[in-house]
Amino acid sequence: MYSHNYAYYVNWGDGSPVETIGAYSENHLYAKTGTYTISVKMADSTDPDNPALPQYTATTSVVINGTIVQNHPGGLAVNRVWGLDRYMTSTSVANLWAPGSADAVVLARGEAAPDALTGVPFAAHVNGPLLLTQPSAMPTLVRDALDRVTGGPKTKKTVYILGGVSAVSQQQEDALRTAGYTVVRLGGDTRFDTALKVAGQFGPTKHVIVATGLNFPDALAAGPLGAAENAPAQKAVAALNTAGQTVDHTLAGGDRYATAVAVAARYAAVTGHAPTRVGLASGVVFPDALSGGAYAAKIGMPLVLTDPQTLSPETAGYLAGLRQAKTLQWVEIFGGPNAVSPAIGKLLMNW
Repeated sequence: MYSHNYAYYVNWGDGSPVETIGAYSENHLYAKTGTYTISVKMADSTDPDNPALPQYTATTSVVINGTIVQNHPGGLAVNRVWGLDRYMTSTSVANLWAPGSADAVVLARGEAAPDALTGVPFAAHVNGPLLLTQPSAMPTLVRDALDRVTGGPKTKKTVYILGGVSAVSQQQEDALRTAGYTVVRLGGDTRFDTALKVAGQFGPTKHVIVATGLNFPDALAAGPLGAAENAPAQKAVAALNTAGQTVDHTLAGGDRYATAVAVAARYAAVTGHAPTRVGLASGVVFPDALSGGAYAAKIGMPLVLTDPQTLSPETAGYLAGLRQAKTLQWVEIFGGPNAVSPAIGKLLMNW
């Protein structure tokens, strides 16, 4: 008896040689961002043109400006936006914006969460991306993304720096101002002071979202909700039931994943419709989700969190409910395979 073995023949769409692989998952590094059509042919492992074995060809993935889009027939569209580190991921998210389309950019330190968390709804408020930088010097790819999304220094658009000079150096501020940008630094002595200064940029508002400033998950999930309500996210503890202020809603769950789902459910109540698109990020590490949360706020989708290796039960239940209601069409994963595992993406593709 003669048996046939299948292999996958992958054309990455960038002019590189067709690659033969025998596994479901494979990595490929592109030389530059752009739009690529990836085709996969399933055929005889020794002779791809052997007519004795049925052949199957499909377009399975598209790479767009640093993002990976996967769509299983009849399943969810799953889009992963990521880079090799937190700074590259933030530029990949910024590249989702058309060149010159941002009115401003919010710049925050990528090594610590507190200042950047308040930037999630603020970036949507000023109609710009949230880019991450190193404390002492700006990575070249971050500056390139900043110039691209604003149209360059000649536009004199505003770059908002979150945090003091220990978070984002004075040298970076001076370089941006010298180049021609309008630079506004919003920084205080503590994370709470910075949050209040950012909140002040919203002007009069009916709603303020208050979250703990001691860890990131709750404030991160609340960012897109703050944008939907045009409300700043203040990471401060305050006596809000005094001086005429009223606590309308307390959004909480048994853990960070359940709290994020509660916030997402509130998001639907605020917008008046169930989301067709939902953002998904790690609930364990913050950097990738920061820029992703700002983008989620811009396009009007809630952000839920997951364990990096396994889709958290609360999050799975929320997404399954939207899918059963035939509203959910797209899941946007922010972060690489260490932040949200490929197994989670594969699971969602088959829903």
